[in-house]
Amino acid sequence: MPSSESVPALPQAISWLALGFRVPDDWEIVRHGIGFDRGSLVFVDRVRQRLSVSWTACPRAPNLERLLSDFESQPLTAGEKVLAQSDRFGFRVLECETSSGGRVTHALRFDPASSRLIELELPGSAEPENQTLAGALLAGFAFCPRAQDRTVRAFGVHATLPEGFTPCASQVKPADVSLEFERLSAPGERSSDRLRIRRSGMARAWFDGDAARAIQARNPELQFRDYESRTVGTHMATRARGFARGALLKRALGRATEHEITLWECPEQNAVFETERRESRRIEPNGASLRVWCCAAASREPSDGR
Repeated sequence: MPSSESVPALPQAISWLALGFRVPDDWEIVRHGIGFDRGSLVFVDRVRQRLSVSWTACPRAPNLERLLSDFESQPLTAGEKVLAQSDRFGFRVLECETSSGGRVTHALRFDPASSRLIELELPGSAEPENQTLAGALLAGFAFCPRAQDRTVRAFGVHATLPEGFTPCASQVKPADVSLEFERLSAPGERSSDRLRIRRSGMARAWFDGDAARAIQARNPELQFRDYESRTVGTHMATRARGFARGALLKRALGRATEHEITLWECPEQNAVFETERRESRRIEPNGASLRVWCCAAASREPSDGR
């Protein structure tokens, strides 16, 4: 067993589509999927790719022994050689050597809570610290059923969603991230209820403190009314409600979608956060809430990455 001093620090918590785990602070997501049934997250550091986490829906538990046997006989990468096979923290693990002498750790696990096959790939070297990192990462994995999946932690965003919302769109740019979620009215059926979370960095370079003006500038297609002040954690925020411009007839008939946008600055992150709720009916003030934490002062740090 490695000593406690040799266990790598994994301070960055990730929660995405019912998967929770931790990675080093300097790892960044460069590719991501938003589909629950199939997708992946790919992490890099300043040097190279460090981790790939993939998931695939399975109607029943797959035969992991057969999958590993097939992998051993036909490695995914040309020239890859299997060195060892083991069970670690609920994962079936293959340690492989590449044609260039590097190491790759492949880990497989079926998650019955979400009926998905989870695959991890960790490229690395033969150094002991890389093996210790792989073990720490596998040990920290947490799973939950899809119906209970409400936590999002990725791209500098930490939020708890109201029940029933799932990712439907994303736009990730340097210093500007927008994540959108929709409520499924029935299995496989979409509704018009949506949430959006946007985090815009480098706020001191462009935000002048006028939240109402920023809301209007960032959402020119909407006509706002009912501006009000509120608090988000320790920060003052501005909330505005409005409708799409030109939707007078729909509003008169009660069919217009109402938008509720809240915006605040977080000096600790040098970022501006914006949330949006869109509902086909009038948004109730005491309805299901979206909770967003922007800085350590307003966020309790979970121990399991969720």
